[in-house]
Amino acid sequence: MLQKIVFFWITALLISSCCTTRICKVDRANKKIHELTEKYPELTRQDTIVVKDTIKIESVVADTSFVDPVLIDTIAGNVINKTDTIVVVKDKIKIKYVRQDSIVYLSGECEGDTIYLEKEIPVEKVIIREPTFAEKTKGWTWLLIAIAICGLVARMYLKDITKIFKFFK
Repeated sequence: MLQKIVFFWITALLISSCCTTRICKVDRANKKIHELTEKYPELTRQDTIVVKDTIKIESVVADTSFVDPVLIDTIAGNVINKTDTIVVVKDKIKIKYVRQDSIVYLSGECEGDTIYLEKEIPVEKVIIREPTFAEKTKGWTWLLIAIAICGLVARMYLKDITKIFKFFK
């Protein structure tokens, strides 16, 4: 009798829990996506996302000064007073060189800039995954297993019932 109760509970557990809820929902969703993409093939076309980005670079200014060795006029014995200024400008960079007496001033400036980036990224609208043979026949497999187990359980109980009816004859 204990064997029959254990066998009954094992069959009930096997029949009732085919798979977890999440896996069943994912399988159903994949099946529906497959059916929809067969029905509406325009869903499988690739789409393009355009990402626009702006990078701002601030202007940079740097300056310094240093002492140059004193140039002495060997003939007169006097200090040569030289004032010299050079400015170099290329694109957005400006460098200024000023020499006044024995001191040199250097300053540099880079103007700010704005960089515009535009990037196109191809994206699939729907990812299609063909269901495997096992996934297609999963419902039927569980149904056949359930029918076989119910048949075995019914046979076990029918043997007992036939013994009871033989007893009354």
